[in-house]
Amino acid sequence: MKIGLVFGMEFAKPTGISQYVIELAKRLSKEHEVHLLIADDEFNFPGLTIHSNPLQKLPWLRLNSNIPYIRSLLHVTHITTRLIFNALYNPWFSKKIKTKYGLDIIHSQSIDSLSADVVTMHACLKAARKKSRESEKTPLLLRIAGLILFFPFISTYLAVEKHILKKSKKIIAVSQRLKEELLEHYSIPEDKIVVIPNGVDTHKFKPDPIKRAKIRNQHGIGEDEIVLIFVGHMFRTKGLDYILDAISKVSKVKLFVVGKDPNIESYKEKAVKAGIHDKVIFAGNILEGIEDFYAASDIFLLPSASEGFPLASLEAAATGLPIIATKVGGLGELIEDGVNGFFVRRNSEEIRDKIQILVQNEKLRKKMSKKARKTAEKYSWDEVVKRTFQVYAQVIGEKG
Repeated sequence: MKIGLVFGMEFAKPTGISQYVIELAKRLSKEHEVHLLIADDEFNFPGLTIHSNPLQKLPWLRLNSNIPYIRSLLHVTHITTRLIFNALYNPWFSKKIKTKYGLDIIHSQSIDSLSADVVTMHACLKAARKKSRESEKTPLLLRIAGLILFFPFISTYLAVEKHILKKSKKIIAVSQRLKEELLEHYSIPEDKIVVIPNGVDTHKFKPDPIKRAKIRNQHGIGEDEIVLIFVGHMFRTKGLDYILDAISKVSKVKLFVVGKDPNIESYKEKAVKAGIHDKVIFAGNILEGIEDFYAASDIFLLPSASEGFPLASLEAAATGLPIIATKVGGLGELIEDGVNGFFVRRNSEEIRDKIQILVQNEKLRKKMSKKARKTAEKYSWDEVVKRTFQVYAQVIGEKG
C-alpha cells in the first residue's frame, strides 16, 4: 500500500503527536511505501519519502521577542499562521503528491489538513474550551483580553476541526473519552470513529540504574532525594503552576521540567520568587535522551486541563513511575487510582498531599512503580500500527 502521512508541525520540536507520526511511519515503511508530508526542511528518515512544504520559509515565523506582551502577540500570530497554512495548503499539497505517486490513502493529524481520508484526533478543542470556561478563575478583564487576542486562532481552529471531522472517511480517536467528546460536540456517526490508544516503546523506556545515576550526578541530585518529572509544552494547560505551588511545601524533592513554553521565563521567575529555584531544573526541549530523565525520576506529574492520550504518561509508566494526574482523556484509562498512580484535581494542596504520600511511603512507591510498568506493557506500537492499517484497508475497500 502507498500511504501519505500529513504532519503540520516540525520534528525539530518534539511533541507526542510528532512521536506518534514517526512511530507509525517507520513501522509502516517496513512493508509499505510511506510518504511523509511535513513542514521541516532537513528532516530525514531511512525508508521514507519526505515532501517538505514551504511553511518554514515564511519570514515572520522567525520573529521573536523577550517583551512579554509582544512575545504573546507573536505566539498567536505564529500559531494562527501555521493553522491557516496547514489547513489550506496541505489539502492541495497532499492531493498533488497523491496523484503524482499514486498514493492509496492520506492520513492527517487533528487539524493539519482540511482534507484527508483518515484523521487521528489527539484532542477536541471544542470540548477543551467548554472545560476551560467551566473551571476558569482568571479575572474577567484578563479573560476578555485573552478572548480578543486568541479569537483569530480559536475561531479558525474550531472551523477547521468541524470541517475535517465531517469530511474525513474515518476518524481515529486516541482514547475512549476523546471519542465521547467528539460525539458530544459534533454530529458524527459513531461507527465513523475508531478508538486506537497510543503506544510506547517498552525497550526504550524502562527502569535503568545506569541512566538514573548519570542524570542525577549531572544535576547534583542525591540518591536520597525524590525526583518528580513534568513533561509538556503548554505549561499552563498542563498544570505546571499547580505543581510549582505544591512542591514549595514538600521537602527533599527535585523537579525536572522538560519541554518549552512561550512564557517559560515567567515560570523561572515564579520559581525564584517562591524560593524553590534550587528544587526546579528546567531541562528544556530534549530532542534525544528523554528516556534518561524518566529513568532518573521517581514520580510523574500531569495535572492537565485536557488531554487526548499523552505519550509522556505512557513513557513514564513504562519507566516504572507512579503517575499523579487529572482524570482527563486517556489518563482515565491508563491510571488505576491507588494502584499505579493517583488522580487529583487541579489543586495545589491535593497534588502536594499525593506527592507527600509517595515521598514518605517507599514501599507504596515501589509497588506502584511495578504496577505502572506492567500497565504500560499492554500498549504496543506494533498493535497501534496493525489496527491503523486495518482502518486504511477499510477506507480503501469502501472507496473501491
